[in-house]
Amino acid sequence: MNGAWAMRMPTREGTVWSRLRLTPGIEFADEDGVSWLRGPELTDDLKRRLFALPVGDLFDVLPDGQLRFHGRRVPVARLPELRWRPLRDTLPLELPPSTFPGRVSDRVPLTLVRSTVEQPANLLVLPFSEFAAWGLLAPEIRLGRLRFAVCADGRCMVSGEPLPPVLGEWYVAHDGLALPVGWTWSPAIDRQLVGQMLRLSPGDVCLWTTAGRLERVPGDQFVSGSRSSLRATARAGEGRG
Repeated sequence: MNGAWAMRMPTREGTVWSRLRLTPGIEFADEDGVSWLRGPELTDDLKRRLFALPVGDLFDVLPDGQLRFHGRRVPVARLPELRWRPLRDTLPLELPPSTFPGRVSDRVPLTLVRSTVEQPANLLVLPFSEFAAWGLLAPEIRLGRLRFAVCADGRCMVSGEPLPPVLGEWYVAHDGLALPVGWTWSPAIDRQLVGQMLRLSPGDVCLWTTAGRLERVPGDQFVSGSRSSLRATARAGEGRG
């Protein structure tokens, strides 16, 4: 573990720091087109994360405020006197278009990007009619491992494992947030923070589509998979029609 540290980069690149916004103790300041981070301790894990940023100069901060490039011996500058504030308060985030309130135009946008981490799908979106056609013939023990909810437009959201071998849109769902298989969000921030932004209640599922929209299904709309629940849902749909 090392002592106090600071990092600088052009302000136009500052949003890359959003991936560090939940790290305790980090402060942020900017002035004249230059942004700064600072912290009291440079742990090995934090150092790896800082070096992984695409731009930025990392400094050791001496007790008198002088700066030296990390690992070097000769001071090269002094930490400027700036208005420092917690990093997590400086980079508010913007969700994609949805029914959620609080969209602000100058926030850092969250977008879907391709992921390098492969994860198996545990949620399927398809027309309810196709899920029902499969489910009414499937073994009860397999159907009972699934839960489903039907949207107003007739689509069905099926969660559980193993999923039905039926064509549809495949998602990976964790902590109520479902992303298309092979995708993640950028900037890379903590999943729990995204869940807090979405105001998800326990059991809710928020679908983040490749079109960049969010669709939330309340947890109380999901029912356990069974032939009787499929038939009841089909009858309810006929009644609405």
